[in-house]
Amino acid sequence: APPAFDGDAAELYAKMFAQHAHPDGPWRIMVDAARGALGPSRAGNVLDLASGPGEPGITIAKLLPDARVVCTDISVDMVNKARARAAGLPNVRFEVVDAQDLSPFADGEFDAITCCYGAMFFPEPARALREARRVLRPGGLLVATYWLRMPMVDANRVAMEAVLKAPQPPPEINPLSLQPDGLFEGLLADAGFDVTRTNDSAYPLELGTLDAVFRLVLVPVWDKLKALHDERAQSGEDVLGTARAALERFFAARGYTQPDGRIVLHGNMFRMAVARAV
Repeated sequence: APPAFDGDAAELYAKMFAQHAHPDGPWRIMVDAARGALGPSRAGNVLDLASGPGEPGITIAKLLPDARVVCTDISVDMVNKARARAAGLPNVRFEVVDAQDLSPFADGEFDAITCCYGAMFFPEPARALREARRVLRPGGLLVATYWLRMPMVDANRVAMEAVLKAPQPPPEINPLSLQPDGLFEGLLADAGFDVTRTNDSAYPLELGTLDAVFRLVLVPVWDKLKALHDERAQSGEDVLGTARAALERFFAARGYTQPDGRIVLHGNMFRMAVARAV
């Protein structure tokens, strides 16, 4: 199953989540693409996969009141956060669903599917895309975004290598897993989609001070770092302190540390792929 961002991880993810509303971020253009998929009536069924705290599904439901939206995530905590954010919005519902197993839904049930920064975390993205194709009507649109460049991944590598004093092994959670050119588009074609367009864009992530976001930045490697910290504490080694110092140097060297101490990561680039079910 894909990683479930539950508990503390859900809280931390939610802090970064709002950054995606940036004018150059993914939500605006994903909503525009979904609007186009529903045609002039702006009515139809929309499935939001790996919705996290509910986007872009909730925004689609707000802007397109005649659409019926289902927001799904594998994390119970994320689904609960999304439900709370919707505040009784009548045309959206929420379900705990693994994107790789859409058996709760019928063949051809949806007119559009959205997935913002989810497909990179699917252990079997090909399986998830086949399921997406199954529940989309012929001619329906899949709108998905994935990361092409993310300085936070470099920060994770720097922290881990400072601790390990060796190159970082491949991370278990890799936000850049779909980065290789043409990889995702090939998976879409194999699953029965025709890619109609792609759009690349970049925007900053404003994270706050290092003290405030230390754990957030390290979410993909936190469990491993914490285990090493606990293991080596008996010998007097401060693994988390080493990681923090490495991050502080990295952010300063890259110009990410602002005069007031805030960390602003520039150059986070993503791609939106729009694909039609054939």
